[in-house]
Amino acid sequence: MIEKYLHYLWDKKLIPFHKLEFTNFESFKILDYGTYNQFESGPDFFNATILLDQLIWVGNIEMHIRSSDWLKHKHHKDKAYNNVILHVVYENDLTINQFGFEIPTIELKSVIDWKHFNNYQINLKKASTILCGTQFKSVTDIHRIHFLEKSLYARLIRKTSSVSLREDPTSVAYFFYFVTKSFGAKTNQLPFEELAKRIDFYNLKAQKQKDQLAIIRSITDLFEQQAVNHSNRMNASSWKQGGVRPSNSPIRRINQFIQFFIYFDFNLDFCEMTPQAIISCFKEKILNFPIAASLSFSDSFQNTILINGVVPFLFWLGNKHEHNDFIEKAIEILSILPAEKNSTLKKWKDFGVKPKNAAESQAYLEIFNEFCKNKKCLSCSIGQQLLAE
Repeated sequence: MIEKYLHYLWDKKLIPFHKLEFTNFESFKILDYGTYNQFESGPDFFNATILLDQLIWVGNIEMHIRSSDWLKHKHHKDKAYNNVILHVVYENDLTINQFGFEIPTIELKSVIDWKHFNNYQINLKKASTILCGTQFKSVTDIHRIHFLEKSLYARLIRKTSSVSLREDPTSVAYFFYFVTKSFGAKTNQLPFEELAKRIDFYNLKAQKQKDQLAIIRSITDLFEQQAVNHSNRMNASSWKQGGVRPSNSPIRRINQFIQFFIYFDFNLDFCEMTPQAIISCFKEKILNFPIAASLSFSDSFQNTILINGVVPFLFWLGNKHEHNDFIEKAIEILSILPAEKNSTLKKWKDFGVKPKNAAESQAYLEIFNEFCKNKKCLSCSIGQQLLAE
């Protein structure tokens, strides 16, 4: 059994409630299944409404394979789960209490249709792959290269065209925004983006270093001892912590971001350098930060900031001022940096497709996310060519 399947059953309203036996309440009815939380941290379904023993409950729903996973995942210590009104589990192996209150629990073990589950597994595998993968190598080099270039440009346009900051922001403020966002990578990109928008860059930069650290930590709402009570504080539940590797934990990335904010000069003179000089200058500045070894920036993470922060900024700057030189530099930087490594690119690798550099890896990510994942083969240039053969 996998938890995603329980999400699927709930989201598609496929649970046969009339066959269930409830252990800690007598009557049960769903009034609103809630909104599926696919990408954010926190409970699995938000804003649900249920009727328990003639009382209406409004709140969130959390799902697990076993009810004891609640403690295993440390939800009892996370205030994001304080408003959970229903615990839906495959196996109810432990009574869960939150603040002395027993959380209503539904066990699905007795009503699982294993034939349906196996079909779901098969379809899930198909949905997460590249349908044309076995045929991809038959695409002509000219056609493939053209589509990669087109996809890369579309990705950079998508990343930079909808940015909205405070009234009349400077180019430095935009650079700060793109770089801050890059610290979240894919997992915590949205909360880092929110952090960037909540920070008054020039005002904070004028503060003493210890105050900069205290203010940023306070805004994130992730640190127990707050040195300052900041009015612009985020919600701690915005940060995704479960299933994240220690090196990518939000606490570590925030502490690294603080060091970056304190020690990076945010001088935009690098924009006039050559692409290779931009990379070298950027990495040299980071390597010279007087920080603890535990917060050091690995080479791959430096590349991540360049790919997802510096490059989008240069691309945005080029479009903003109609300066093609900046756009060309952004593309050239990607062509110099090595290809990224992640689960999506591994799908391509399984079919023998290996990006040569970050420009290609970014293009393949865009193709997968915009076409493959959504089964838009008829809208995909490569899909159209293969289907026409």
